[in-house]
Amino acid sequence: MNIREYNVKVDGMSCAACSARLQKVLTGSKGVVSASVNLAAGTAKVIFNDQLASIDSINEAIERSGFTPSEDDDSEDDEDKRSGLKRSLPLILAAFLTLPLVINMLLMFAGVHSNLLNSHIFQLLLAAPVQFVAAAGFYRRAFSSLINRSPGMDILVVLGTGAAFFYSLYTGFTGAEGHLYYEASAMVITLVLLGKHLESRAKVKTTAALKKLIKLRPAWATLLENGAERKIRAEELKEGQVIAVKSGETIPADAVAIEGNADVSESMMTGEPFPQAKGPGKAVSAGTVCSAGYLVCRVKNAGESTVLSGIIRAVRDAGASRTGIQKTVDRVSAVFAPTVIIIAGAVFAGWMAYGIGLEAALLNAVSVLVIACPCALGLATPAAIVSGAGAAALRGIIIKNGVPIENSRRINAVVLDKTGTITEGVPEVEDVIPLEGYTAEAILSAAASAERMSEHPLAKTIVGYAAQSGAAISDAGSFRVFPGQGVSAMVNGKEVIAGTPGFLDGAGVYAEAFSPVEDRVHRSGLTAVYVAIDGNAAGIITAGDTLRSDSAEAITKLQGLGLEVFMLTGDNHASALKTASEAGIKSINVFAGLLPGQKAAKISELRQLGLRVIMAGDGINDAPALAAADTGISMAGGSDIAVDSGDIALVHGGLKGVYSSLIVSRKIMNKIRQNLFWAFFYNAAAIPFAALGFLNPYIAGAAMAFSSVSVVLNSLTLRKSLRDV
Repeated sequence: MNIREYNVKVDGMSCAACSARLQKVLTGSKGVVSASVNLAAGTAKVIFNDQLASIDSINEAIERSGFTPSEDDDSEDDEDKRSGLKRSLPLILAAFLTLPLVINMLLMFAGVHSNLLNSHIFQLLLAAPVQFVAAAGFYRRAFSSLINRSPGMDILVVLGTGAAFFYSLYTGFTGAEGHLYYEASAMVITLVLLGKHLESRAKVKTTAALKKLIKLRPAWATLLENGAERKIRAEELKEGQVIAVKSGETIPADAVAIEGNADVSESMMTGEPFPQAKGPGKAVSAGTVCSAGYLVCRVKNAGESTVLSGIIRAVRDAGASRTGIQKTVDRVSAVFAPTVIIIAGAVFAGWMAYGIGLEAALLNAVSVLVIACPCALGLATPAAIVSGAGAAALRGIIIKNGVPIENSRRINAVVLDKTGTITEGVPEVEDVIPLEGYTAEAILSAAASAERMSEHPLAKTIVGYAAQSGAAISDAGSFRVFPGQGVSAMVNGKEVIAGTPGFLDGAGVYAEAFSPVEDRVHRSGLTAVYVAIDGNAAGIITAGDTLRSDSAEAITKLQGLGLEVFMLTGDNHASALKTASEAGIKSINVFAGLLPGQKAAKISELRQLGLRVIMAGDGINDAPALAAADTGISMAGGSDIAVDSGDIALVHGGLKGVYSSLIVSRKIMNKIRQNLFWAFFYNAAAIPFAALGFLNPYIAGAAMAFSSVSVVLNSLTLRKSLRDV
């Protein structure tokens, strides 16, 4: 079985019922594993088994739902412009044919009578193409919605304008007493089409940040083979290949520099405004720009595996994710259209019973149908998420789903990992303390030999310090790592164990042997690695980690939001308290000496006490704790963006990003609430006005169109409000 992903543009979606119907049809299609539809961006993401389904079968399902698929290649070439013009043709046709009808209406208001413009046949010839050609998409989608039992906006437009059109047709051909309302049906269709056009233009701006990210991906790369340069498409690059990057070029893959020196602008990835010096051994990321110099690099990740591609996927997925509020809106929208039809029927029946006459009763019912279209409701949430998440991504804050947005207002506690989150995560050896019978060099040599295969930051520090000190580093056998505890290995025929006191105690090393120097270690507040050789206590290596430059300020800001700040660490208690004191965290909120699983348990304990918790950690060792929290924030540092465990990933480290991500999430949530309030308020206020006869159908159509556009425009203000976050 081969699972594939298909991202597709979908034209024709206009309300929550549309996106819900499409998602229902796609999810129920043979071979489809999952589907998510983004109304604001007009896209769908489909995960499918290519042995049971194909892109053609998925496109057929989209068409069966009443919509038009086109491949989501994210380009803005001539073909896209032609496609945009094609989508505008119904509006152009409707506006051209409706204009004479509007002119006639204005002339009638002015007391001027035109035999031609008032002719039933002439008006029919103008209105019929609007009703059945320009509005064909409404009919097609309305029919599909009835087949799939999920009526939405289209059925309301078809019923409302159809009633006005066919009433006029009946009056015109039978000579029955009454007015012609061809201009009403044509104007409503034209105004709705205009609203959809303006809405579509505005929605393009909500995805502008995402498109900006996509444009960072270069199309071409310079491959070096046997000393010769060859241009290839960037997506064809493979791990291990060697590429050249010249001044002014965008780096086409995640890679490691092996030759040359250059200044690389990483503002997209890190928010750092100044170019960073890169040379042999330094990592570079796809999408960053070589502003000066020349580099030869070995490819590490290419194509869809790069950090940049991971960011793009995360932003897309966030826009398509369904928050609890959006799910509620979807449920409301599913019953909204049938409810409105019932209300319109009741309005018609009520006015007929009142004796107002068929014509007036019908117009009031038509106004209810037209003004009640729930487009704004469906756009309220996705438009805000797409606009906000895209703007946040350009600042290195990757919101991967709707969870942190919905939780943002309820969060009252922040739990922080120590190493690499509050601190730099790059400890330095401070001291090597030998016990009787051992030398500092012997301890350092044994520990470095045992630790050389470990990926732990402290292990790398010890190995690096030993190399700088000239201590011998030997090959090790039988290497084993115990997460959160330490390592063991055979070095020169002797068993070396390095790690925490509890780890050595569990291995049968006599703990009391360390007591002569242990107090000195504890008072220092440094991280200590205990070393044993062949079952005997040999000595202690101490190391210190410096606070990140923004940690204390960020923690003060988090506390200023009324949040309780906690710290979890696998380090010893003295070291943890030293860091907490420097960072401004209460000592009572410090939990030290924890294994990865114990960190998750501590998160669960805090939640059981009634706290709503954000957990920020490195996204790998802290994965269980991130998953246990209400919201997990991964301090990804770039390289783990595509695989980390959090709901939010920070491309650049630092606690300022934790504070900023919370502010961003709250701003997006506030915008969603504003959108929903005005959308609900609009419908709640407008339907009674229409039912009581205070709104003509074409005024109702204009107001309905404006409501959708206003929701999208309101969402766009997020881009400005997030500039200083």
